[in-house]
Amino acid sequence: MQGDIDSTAARQLLPLMFVATPHSAAGQQAIVQLRAWDQRMSRDKGEPLLFIAWLREFNRQILADKLGPLFDGYWALHPDVIQNVLANHPDWCDNRETREVETCPEQLGAALDRATEGLLQRYGSDMSVWRWGNAHPASFAHPIWSRLPVIAGWLSVGIPDDGSFDTIDNATMFAGGEAQPFTAIHGTSMRMIVDMADPAAARFMIAPGQSGNLLSPHYSDLLSAWRDVGYVRFSDDTSGGVLTLAPR
Repeated sequence: MQGDIDSTAARQLLPLMFVATPHSAAGQQAIVQLRAWDQRMSRDKGEPLLFIAWLREFNRQILADKLGPLFDGYWALHPDVIQNVLANHPDWCDNRETREVETCPEQLGAALDRATEGLLQRYGSDMSVWRWGNAHPASFAHPIWSRLPVIAGWLSVGIPDDGSFDTIDNATMFAGGEAQPFTAIHGTSMRMIVDMADPAAARFMIAPGQSGNLLSPHYSDLLSAWRDVGYVRFSDDTSGGVLTLAPR
């Protein structure tokens, strides 16, 4: 369960979004790929990236004209809002700033064209090599050193990650940001499984490592195991080293 990366939003929204009428070749190819997708937010797949980018752009497509200057503060993925619009309030798909009356299939198609154009610019012209994990790294910034200019970027650690804002294995992003809209900035920091009949067999995992010291080999040595939903157990084995705190 702790490694569940099935997307509830994708399962609920895509059947409503497939009425889209994209005009670009990339948008049409995206529809084909998303129809065959298993709706798992896997880091080695391109479809999660297509879905999130499309949902992000559709929010802008139908809400920016209605919220005006307030939109930037509201811009996110809002799956419940989008589901309500597509299922119950298709009139919201009309852009109030134009004379034409836009439909949801038109707006969904325009949003997908715009989303894929942005992805082409970011990740290249070959859609087959796009990967969710490359666009969606779990980023860990040091609470102190990350606030200093120049050195902040190269003192942070990160790893291509699975999951999304709606998966049990959570990896939420700030989708309203322009610079890094897909980077995972919030998620599980600690996992624990305890059988109360056998507490000694309890399993744990934290990220990115046991130490908060940048110079320690244990600062980020658990990062891959954390991402892959691995675990460690407490034991009497001291091969990992012992830190002894004693009075002067």
